[in-house]
Amino acid sequence: MPGESVLVEFTYAKGTYDIEYVMNGGVNHKDNPETYDIDTELALNEPEKEGYKFIGWYTDAEYNNLFVYDNDPRDLTLYARFIQASVNGVYYEELSDAISSAKDGDIVEVFGNVLEKARKKIDEAGKSLDEARHRNDIIQKKLKGVEAL
Repeated sequence: MPGESVLVEFTYAKGTYDIEYVMNGGVNHKDNPETYDIDTELALNEPEKEGYKFIGWYTDAEYNNLFVYDNDPRDLTLYARFIQASVNGVYYEELSDAISSAKDGDIVEVFGNVLEKARKKIDEAGKSLDEARHRNDIIQKKLKGVEAL
Protein backbone atom coordinates (compact mmCIF):
# COMPACT_ATOMS: atom_id res chain seq x y z
CA MET A 1 0.00 0.00 0.00
CA PRO A 2 1.25 3.51 -0.64
CA GLY A 3 2.95 5.08 2.33
CA GLU A 4 3.69 1.77 4.06
CA SER A 5 7.20 0.78 5.00
CA VAL A 6 8.72 -2.41 3.77
CA LEU A 7 11.45 -4.18 5.71
CA VAL A 8 13.92 -6.17 3.62
CA GLU A 9 16.33 -8.51 5.35
CA PHE A 10 19.31 -10.18 3.77
CA THR A 11 22.21 -12.25 4.95
CA TYR A 12 25.74 -11.26 4.03
CA ALA A 13 27.88 -14.36 3.81
CA LYS A 14 31.44 -13.54 4.66
CA GLY A 15 33.94 -16.33 4.80
CA THR A 16 36.63 -18.18 2.95
CA TYR A 17 35.71 -20.39 0.02
CA ASP A 18 37.66 -23.27 -1.54
CA ILE A 19 38.76 -23.52 -5.15
CA GLU A 20 39.30 -26.96 -6.65
CA TYR A 21 41.17 -27.06 -9.94
CA VAL A 22 40.67 -29.94 -12.38
CA MET A 23 43.79 -29.71 -14.52
CA ASN A 24 43.07 -32.27 -17.29
CA GLY A 25 46.74 -33.18 -17.63
CA GLY A 26 48.02 -29.64 -17.19
CA VAL A 27 50.00 -27.99 -14.42
CA ASN A 28 48.38 -25.18 -12.47
CA HIS A 29 50.10 -21.80 -12.15
CA LYS A 30 51.87 -21.57 -8.79
CA ASP A 31 50.14 -18.27 -7.93
CA ASN A 32 46.56 -19.49 -8.37
CA PRO A 33 44.87 -19.41 -4.96
CA GLU A 34 43.38 -22.44 -3.21
CA THR A 35 40.85 -20.22 -1.41
CA TYR A 36 39.25 -16.80 -1.82
CA ASP A 37 36.94 -14.48 0.09
CA ILE A 38 34.30 -12.00 -0.99
CA ASP A 39 36.59 -9.02 -0.31
CA THR A 40 39.34 -10.26 -2.61
CA GLU A 41 39.33 -9.91 -6.37
CA LEU A 42 39.75 -13.37 -7.85
CA ALA A 43 42.34 -13.19 -10.65
CA LEU A 44 43.45 -16.52 -12.08
CA ASN A 45 46.63 -17.23 -14.01
CA GLU A 46 46.91 -19.56 -16.97
CA PRO A 47 48.06 -23.13 -16.34
CA GLU A 48 50.33 -24.98 -18.77
CA LYS A 49 50.17 -28.23 -20.67
CA GLU A 50 52.97 -29.12 -23.06
CA GLY A 51 51.82 -29.12 -26.67
CA TYR A 52 48.48 -27.47 -25.87
CA LYS A 53 46.96 -24.01 -25.65
CA PHE A 54 44.94 -23.01 -22.58
CA ILE A 55 41.64 -21.42 -23.57
CA GLY A 56 39.88 -20.89 -20.28
CA TRP A 57 38.53 -22.00 -16.93
CA TYR A 58 35.10 -23.65 -17.04
CA THR A 59 32.63 -24.50 -14.29
CA ASP A 60 31.66 -27.84 -15.84
CA ALA A 61 33.54 -30.83 -17.24
CA GLU A 62 31.76 -30.55 -20.61
CA TYR A 63 33.10 -26.99 -21.12
CA ASN A 64 29.66 -25.44 -21.57
CA ASN A 65 30.07 -22.68 -18.97
CA LEU A 66 33.08 -20.40 -19.10
CA PHE A 67 33.97 -19.20 -15.60
CA VAL A 68 33.31 -15.52 -14.96
CA TYR A 69 33.88 -14.24 -11.45
CA ASP A 70 30.58 -12.79 -10.26
CA ASN A 71 31.13 -12.07 -6.52
CA ASP A 72 28.72 -14.90 -5.67
CA PRO A 73 30.41 -16.44 -2.62
CA ARG A 74 30.66 -20.22 -2.93
CA ASP A 75 33.17 -23.05 -3.23
CA LEU A 76 34.34 -23.42 -6.83
CA THR A 77 35.39 -26.31 -9.02
CA LEU A 78 37.16 -25.03 -12.13
CA TYR A 79 38.08 -27.12 -15.16
CA ALA A 80 41.10 -26.15 -17.26
CA ARG A 81 40.44 -26.50 -20.98
CA PHE A 82 43.37 -27.13 -23.29
CA ILE A 83 43.29 -27.60 -27.04
CA GLN A 84 45.75 -28.73 -29.70
CA ALA A 85 43.92 -27.39 -32.73
CA SER A 86 40.86 -25.67 -34.14
CA VAL A 87 39.04 -26.12 -37.44
CA ASN A 88 37.11 -23.05 -38.58
CA GLY A 89 37.09 -21.80 -34.98
CA VAL A 90 35.79 -25.06 -33.47
CA TYR A 91 38.14 -26.28 -30.73
CA TYR A 92 39.58 -29.80 -30.56
CA GLU A 93 41.44 -31.17 -27.58
CA GLU A 94 43.37 -33.58 -29.81
CA LEU A 95 44.96 -32.82 -33.18
CA SER A 96 43.85 -36.17 -34.59
CA ASP A 97 40.18 -35.23 -34.03
CA ALA A 98 40.71 -31.89 -35.77
CA ILE A 99 42.38 -33.55 -38.74
CA SER A 100 39.64 -36.15 -39.12
CA SER A 101 36.95 -33.45 -39.11
CA ALA A 102 38.71 -31.07 -41.52
CA LYS A 103 37.62 -30.85 -45.13
CA ASP A 104 39.22 -29.21 -48.16
CA GLY A 105 39.30 -25.45 -47.70
CA ASP A 106 38.90 -25.53 -43.90
CA ILE A 107 41.13 -23.31 -41.80
CA VAL A 108 43.08 -25.49 -39.37
CA GLU A 109 45.04 -23.81 -36.59
CA VAL A 110 47.53 -25.92 -34.61
CA PHE A 111 48.82 -24.89 -31.17
CA GLY A 112 51.78 -25.76 -29.00
CA ASN A 113 54.71 -27.74 -30.29
CA VAL A 114 52.56 -30.30 -32.08
CA LEU A 115 54.06 -29.58 -35.49
CA GLU A 116 57.60 -29.91 -34.17
CA LYS A 117 56.76 -33.31 -32.66
CA ALA A 118 55.10 -34.40 -35.90
CA ARG A 119 58.15 -33.36 -37.92
CA LYS A 120 60.41 -35.38 -35.59
CA LYS A 121 58.20 -38.45 -36.01
CA ILE A 122 58.23 -38.01 -39.78
CA ASP A 123 62.02 -37.64 -39.75
CA GLU A 124 62.36 -40.75 -37.59
CA ALA A 125 60.01 -42.67 -39.87
CA GLY A 126 61.98 -41.48 -42.91
CA LYS A 127 65.24 -42.68 -41.38
CA SER A 128 63.65 -46.02 -40.54
CA LEU A 129 62.34 -46.29 -44.09
CA ASP A 130 65.79 -45.46 -45.52
CA GLU A 131 67.36 -48.12 -43.29
CA ALA A 132 64.74 -50.67 -44.38
CA ARG A 133 65.37 -49.86 -48.05
CA HIS A 134 69.11 -50.22 -47.53
CA ARG A 135 68.64 -53.64 -45.85
CA ASN A 136 66.28 -54.66 -48.64
CA ASP A 137 68.92 -53.70 -51.25
CA ILE A 138 71.52 -55.83 -49.46
CA ILE A 139 69.11 -58.79 -49.30
CA GLN A 140 68.23 -58.40 -52.99
CA LYS A 141 71.91 -58.39 -53.94
CA LYS A 142 72.52 -61.50 -51.85
CA LEU A 143 69.52 -63.21 -53.45
CA LYS A 144 70.82 -62.38 -56.93
CA GLY A 145 74.15 -63.91 -55.92
CA VAL A 146 72.37 -67.09 -54.79
CA GLU A 147 70.37 -67.25 -58.05
CA ALA A 148 73.58 -66.99 -60.06
CA LEU A 149 74.94 -70.17 -58.43
